[in-house]
Amino acid sequence: MIRRGVGRVTVSSMTEAEWGRFRHLWGWGDDGTVEWVWRWGRRLSRLWVRIHVVGLEHVPANGPTLVVANHRSHADIAALVAAIPRRVTFAATADLLGFPVTRFILETQGCPIVRHAGTDRAALVQSQRILNLGRVLILFPEGGLAPDGPRPFEEGAAYLAVRSGVPVVPAGIAGTRDAWRHKTWWPIRSRQVVVAFGPARTPVPGMARRAATRQLNRELETDVGQLEDLATRIRTRARRGR
Repeated sequence: MIRRGVGRVTVSSMTEAEWGRFRHLWGWGDDGTVEWVWRWGRRLSRLWVRIHVVGLEHVPANGPTLVVANHRSHADIAALVAAIPRRVTFAATADLLGFPVTRFILETQGCPIVRHAGTDRAALVQSQRILNLGRVLILFPEGGLAPDGPRPFEEGAAYLAVRSGVPVVPAGIAGTRDAWRHKTWWPIRSRQVVVAFGPARTPVPGMARRAATRQLNRELETDVGQLEDLATRIRTRARRGR
């Protein structure tokens, strides 16, 4: 006899085989995430944003990978989900838990929840768990939405990379502010979005963790800024050529 908690529903009196069939029917993966939420989320993302991708060859085809990007709009998540042909998870700030839809998505996808007050060890543990599954984890080092332009990078992404030893792929995104403008409750409409990926960075071997984190953070901040400029130029040329 087994008692399992699934969200707010308790399933009791099931054998292991019955429980496995139940999970498969409703799309629960072996890692506890809900697969159908991911599948539909990806389809909707690709329908919403008209994505143009540059440098996709820099994203490893498999294995644990960190992706760091600028964050000008909530549509950045959809842009990266549409651009990366792999299963991805993104870290989110705790304020998104206040909305039922986003809370449901975050909880069913096992997203790390980042809190700004001090070091959030729970988010760090969950992030490492995602990387251990061989997935792509998306982080926005600006620490939240920065609709008016770049902000200094927080060191969490660089620290996680140094701690775990996984490659970090920088990405620049342009066009998402038009797809979902700041302080609006709902996306406007499909817009051309450009995502530019750069060569992966890896921590310097043999360097002290603190020094390696600071150096990697500086490099990523420079890379992402340059890639955002590149994505903006590509999008501007495309719009002028229409």
